[in-house]
Amino acid sequence: MAVYKSSSGKVYTLGAQLGTGGEGIVSEIQGENSKVAKIYKADRFKTDQDRFTMERKLKAMLDMNISVYVDGKLRLAWPLDILYENGSMVGFVMPKINSKYKIFDVQRVEMAEKIYPNYTWKYAVQFAYNLSVAVKYVHDKNIVIGDFNQNNISIDTSTGAVILIDCDSFDIRDPKSGEHFPCKVGLPEMLAPELQTVRNLANGTFTKETDNFSLAIHIFRLLMRNEDPFGGVITMSRSLSTVSANAPIINGECPYVRTVSGKEIPGRSPTLDMLPVNIQELFKKTFDYDASTALRRIKNRATATEWCNALVVLATAEPNPNLQTCTLNPHHVYPKYSSYCPWCRCENYQPPKPQPSVPQGRQRRAVQSTSTINSTVNSQVTYTPPNSGTVNILSGITGVSGRTGATGMTTNQQAGSGGNSKPRRTSTLFYLVLIAFGLAGGFVFGQPVCEVADLGFHMDIPLNACIAVLSIGGVIGSALIAYYFKDRYIYADNAIPWLFMGLVTLLVPLVVALAMALVMFIVAVILGILTVFVSIIIGIIVIVMIGSGS
Repeated sequence: MAVYKSSSGKVYTLGAQLGTGGEGIVSEIQGENSKVAKIYKADRFKTDQDRFTMERKLKAMLDMNISVYVDGKLRLAWPLDILYENGSMVGFVMPKINSKYKIFDVQRVEMAEKIYPNYTWKYAVQFAYNLSVAVKYVHDKNIVIGDFNQNNISIDTSTGAVILIDCDSFDIRDPKSGEHFPCKVGLPEMLAPELQTVRNLANGTFTKETDNFSLAIHIFRLLMRNEDPFGGVITMSRSLSTVSANAPIINGECPYVRTVSGKEIPGRSPTLDMLPVNIQELFKKTFDYDASTALRRIKNRATATEWCNALVVLATAEPNPNLQTCTLNPHHVYPKYSSYCPWCRCENYQPPKPQPSVPQGRQRRAVQSTSTINSTVNSQVTYTPPNSGTVNILSGITGVSGRTGATGMTTNQQAGSGGNSKPRRTSTLFYLVLIAFGLAGGFVFGQPVCEVADLGFHMDIPLNACIAVLSIGGVIGSALIAYYFKDRYIYADNAIPWLFMGLVTLLVPLVVALAMALVMFIVAVILGILTVFVSIIIGIIVIVMIGSGS
């Protein structure tokens, strides 16, 4: 029976173990029916400094005076006290959550119906609203969630409340000292486009806007029966060697809010027109972008406050005048604004029957994605949708992976390379344009650089040699830039803006020249210091020798 003390001297005696995760073990606290203890595993902290940093973070969180209840419902598994063993911080006390279910359980209709025998779409609306309430409260307190994935969101099945857990991973700033405790992990499928290209999330910047992006994905999956907003039917073959796992989010490939070349909404998926116009607009505000506009529209994303205001009219108690029940199926509930029952349409959708063999030159392959975080392929079915060639369906079962900083690939990104359809475009022109400008930059800046080298460093460098060095540097630098951005060029709806990057690579030779000048300057400084140092040593030796001779 483990016993721990808090900083105030209060003693906590732990009881039965309730669960374990990647970071720690959650146990009951004797005499505290509404609280539990999270004890970090021994390998959670690599160094004592890591432990001290987490201790400071927990103290900062306590100083924020955050209420774990909002509108009378538990919303946050926020630290309530810090636990110590032999003077060392080992964990913390937090509210007890009386539910074993996570938000991904109610996003899947088949699972939600097991939890709630009378489940209808109105439950999904209420969960979406309650999630927005929790996020709004956190954001109003100037707190950023950061790792905003399904594993970190619990559902109280008795109250319908949505509870944010793993709060010790939140991205926070100490209100007293200003010290920043960043979030360092996240699931790729939930990350905003500006975080998708960050190789190490410890170097990324989580904001309320990145939370807003993840929030929109959660709400979309709740309202749209677990469909992925960036999924769909791929009508253009893509080679796995060129497809980036995060390309759909980077390029804003959301067919529900805009036309995406080579991608369509699955036939068995609901569409946005079933929703009230104001909710449609919030999804469009967040997901209507492409690779060239993603960064400009960060501030445009729907906020938790906007979601609360839009969803509250659908989430009110029965009878709700804004909802209607299908005349054919009493379990089908949907907004009164819809002129048809979306669930009947989805459930009655029948893909066209397979067609006889199609000439090789006319085949097209496509992949219908699932809306899961990580999909496992179970079966392969071939059918012909309307106005399309042969379509390859990969049906997956839902599953949720643990928190990670690495990237994973969803089924909409796993389109095979079979078939004769060509990708949207190749990277050849992109490479040629950027390298050509990089080469041209060597000729443009060759003479000015030679003149500066002569005046500033008294170096008489032949013009041809200067042009050659700068051109080679321009070609190499431009090729590296093209390699880094080629996926965005390949899958961008409009390739022209990316070709203008050649104007940037035109400056690469100049950057090479400046880098060389900097290196030469540093070398000169080092040599100067060494010269002075050697001179001093020689002088000392001479003085000693003279002194000893006399």
